Amino acid sequence: MKHDPRSSLEDIDRAAGLIESFISNLDYNSFENDTKTISAVERQFIIIGEATNRLHKVAPEIADRILAMQEIIGFRNILAHDYDVVETWEVWEIANKDLPALRRQVSSMCAQLEETPPHTLHAAVQIGDRDTVRRCLRAGDDPNTYDDKGATALHWAARYNEVEITRELLAAGADPTLASRQGWTALHLAAQWAGPATVHALISKGVDLTTVGPDKSTALHWARRNPKLAKSPALNRLVPPPAPASEPEPEPEPEPDNGPSFDM
Repeated sequence: MKHDPRSSLEDIDRAAGLIESFISNLDYNSFENDTKTISAVERQFIIIGEATNRLHKVAPEIADRILAMQEIIGFRNILAHDYDVVETWEVWEIANKDLPALRRQVSSMCAQLEETPPHTLHAAVQIGDRDTVRRCLRAGDDPNTYDDKGATALHWAARYNEVEITRELLAAGADPTLASRQGWTALHLAAQWAGPATVHALISKGVDLTTVGPDKSTALHWARRNPKLAKSPALNRLVPPPAPASEPEPEPEPEPDNGPSFDM
């Protein structure tokens, strides 16, 4: 799956355009008595809020530029979970007063992204842009540099289960033993979020399976919770080799509350 901020922006723009078309020939009295149109408008507002929320998760630096971003997400949550408190006049007011400005801004942001494709290695990895990843690596970008979230490109590839990009980064010298700012290795992230192929690619580099994260858990612990790995042969490859008889048995792993992340 691609994690392209363009897709979320386009979804917002498309949904806003539909709302404008739904209400273009209506006054408030007509809208108030048109149940079908009210339902259609509210559905598109939910899409706008969900797309904004997704954008904030994958590209917060872009989402933060959207006016009233938190209010948009909050309105989506109210429509989805507290629909009985939503007043029809509120939907009408937002659609007529706030939506046009949002659409103008999002359309402008879409145009800017088209003119300026992702050029950093980390950004390209996050949206699954293999061509840009290769271009960055050929240009000499260091795959072991950290971004502002404290992650390397390999951490992002593991987090988003980008198998081919993971392999290309490893071939270019990405160090799978590096931990993120939060203390997670790429293998921890792959065990939590990715599939067998990404895990195999990392294990093939001889990573230490006994490495623990900030919560003292190994990758095996998270793989057992990952539906993509729980019944996969990859799970067995994550089992650390037995310790020599002369060494004491390791203490049981604690039960962590939260999985590996970059505070996204």
